[in-house]
This record gives sequence, C-alpha cells and structure tokens, in this order.
Amino acid sequence: MTTIYMHPTKSFEMVKLSDGSQASVDVEKTPEGPRYQFWFKGHTHSDFWCDDSLKNGQKISVESINGLEEFQIKLG
Repeated sequence: MTTIYMHPTKSFEMVKLSDGSQASVDVEKTPEGPRYQFWFKGHTHSDFWCDDSLKNGQKISVESINGLEEFQIKLG
C-alpha cells in the first residue's frame, strides 16, 4: 500500500508519497460535489480520481492495466 501525504485541500496541490514519488492533486467542482484528481509523475502509479470527500486514513483501491493498487490518504 502506498501512502499519499497531503493537506485537506480545495485546490491544486503537489503531494509526496511513501515510496518517494510525487503526484499532483487537483480539485474539480462537480454537481455532485468535489472530485479529487490524482496525477502521478513518471508513470510510477496509475492516475485516478475520487468523488468522495477525503478522510484521514481513507483507503482507495485502483484497478489498472498493471493490476490492483492500494493507496492510503494521510491528511496533515
């Protein structure tokens, strides 16, 4: 499992991951609420989005061409 260290953000933010890689998170407003879009540098992980409000300790499973990958959100 890879941990994503981030702030409770409402806009663009660069974040660090437990494996030493980096990603960017952008928040898009949708009619259903915020959508968090995660983009990873260097293709180390598959990009994904989350339509739920992010919570500290939340786990997110992402299916990709490389199989299942799990992330945990750490808000600080």
